[in-house]
Amino acid sequence: MPRMARPTAPSYHTMRLAWCRLALRAFVRRWGVYFVVAALVVGAGSGSPLAAMAGLAGWTAVPLAHAAAHGAWLLPATAAQALLGLGLLAGARSLLWPVQWREAERALPLSRQELRRSDAVVVAWALLPWIALQACGLLALLAAQPAWLQPVLPRALVAWVLAQGLAAAAGVLMLQGWRRVRTGRERQPSRAGGARRSRAQGAGWFWLLLWLPLWRGSARRSGRWLLAGSAALLLPAAALKAWPDEAGWWLAALAVAALVLVSRLSVLSRAEYAPLFEGAVMLPLGARTLEGGRQALCLLPLLPAAAATGVALGGVPLRPAVLASYALATCGSCVLEARLLPGSESDKAARWLFSLVLCVALASEVLP
Repeated sequence: MPRMARPTAPSYHTMRLAWCRLALRAFVRRWGVYFVVAALVVGAGSGSPLAAMAGLAGWTAVPLAHAAAHGAWLLPATAAQALLGLGLLAGARSLLWPVQWREAERALPLSRQELRRSDAVVVAWALLPWIALQACGLLALLAAQPAWLQPVLPRALVAWVLAQGLAAAAGVLMLQGWRRVRTGRERQPSRAGGARRSRAQGAGWFWLLLWLPLWRGSARRSGRWLLAGSAALLLPAAALKAWPDEAGWWLAALAVAALVLVSRLSVLSRAEYAPLFEGAVMLPLGARTLEGGRQALCLLPLLPAAAATGVALGGVPLRPAVLASYALATCGSCVLEARLLPGSESDKAARWLFSLVLCVALASEVLP
């Protein structure tokens, strides 16, 4: 009787790549809905929604192409394009290398070369949607055939390819850096227990459970999004101050950015604070109190953005009733994103579509 061959166990790289493909597919399916909704909102007043979507994708390539027409700006623009791709990789850390894999990698006989090759393949897969979006933008730009693009087209294409290569190489180095970072338990020896206990007695529960995890605990990704998002929401206010005649567009951009940020913070913070809240059931704090604090953190970036926008709108002729309706619609939509539990993608996309259409329509009517 012939002996049956024993099935070989899949390698670490095969299992990791399969997991990353599934996670990336779910990520693209979720955020692809948001992109389509935003494109439909932008193209709502045009005769061709497809052309509007192509124009929206084209903005991912227009800055680099314009920099190619001005030689002095090409190198900084290439670096900025690469940094943008690296920022997307940093935001997708849970898709590329979850922290829980650290112990599994240490337990396996994996060489540095194997890990480096695996990182390179995973980073390439993660950058694929971003590269495809930029490629669509380049094709849309080529289809428009602007006169200024023809002389600098080869230079722009080389710079674009170089930017993707730099983003991929920096992404691999970033993955290796994450792998070398030690956990808080490894950094803190047992001798620090007494000092940590004495500090904990003097600190408030809200500090320990809500604020401290943002930079020293399990909610660091939420902390990074909180800081970066607060800074990003100030950009529409700065643009509004520089170009007040386009106030409607900048207010619409502010509403879209606020919805994206609050939605992402809600998902991240809900996942990162869940273990802390479960472990705090014996504390004299109600579940509603902790959940309310988490929701307040998600809405916190709106405060400096609202203050900066109010300053930028000073002296601009406005319709006060429409501006108040816009502010109420934007804040109400963000509060819903922070409070509502995760549901089906279709329900969330419908809520997003309604919120975006309402906020953009009101923003376009703010000027008299």
